[in-house]
Amino acid sequence: MIQFVALGLAFALMGSAAFYLASPHQCWHRNAWAASTTRLVGGALLALALMALLQVFSAVVAVFVWSIWLMLLLLLNPYLAVGLHIWREARSG
Repeated sequence: MIQFVALGLAFALMGSAAFYLASPHQCWHRNAWAASTTRLVGGALLALALMALLQVFSAVVAVFVWSIWLMLLLLLNPYLAVGLHIWREARSG
């Protein structure tokens, strides 16, 4: 059963990254990815994450875990982008 929890959290991580990469103001890549396709993939990954969590938890607990994890990931994406930018500048000299 722990595999479903790990799978759900990993799918949510990939889904939130897809939504961030679809944003025109994202800082992970030089250009934003195709918005419609990336958002569709991100939504599918988030739905898979919720379905995986529903295999282990009751509906209320699964939605709570999914939403709290998703809020944390969506909050951290811009800060990770800044950290990545600083790391790239330090490497280049």
